[in-house]
Amino acid sequence: MLKKLCILLVFRNLRLRNKNYIPMHNLKVNFDKILKICKLNSNDLVNEFGNVPRPGPIPKFSDLEVISLSMMAEALGIDSENLLFLKIRTDYPEDF
Repeated sequence: MLKKLCILLVFRNLRLRNKNYIPMHNLKVNFDKILKICKLNSNDLVNEFGNVPRPGPIPKFSDLEVISLSMMAEALGIDSENLLFLKIRTDYPEDF
């Protein structure tokens, strides 16, 4: 329930900024927009790398990027992680 509420808030925010809002199917553009909104709303929850502070090595893909990728897939109706990664691998190999 909370995940759906977050997704609705993200897309509501996108619509309010752009009056000519048309749903896009470009994964990279949607990912970038959702990541920007997540960064704006994660004030003091994450460090400068976009990760929740914890000991250990810094991952290449930050926590905020993982959250944004998940929200983007859910919003576009991509229910399967296998389908998501197949689309990323075939259509956007250099973007992610």
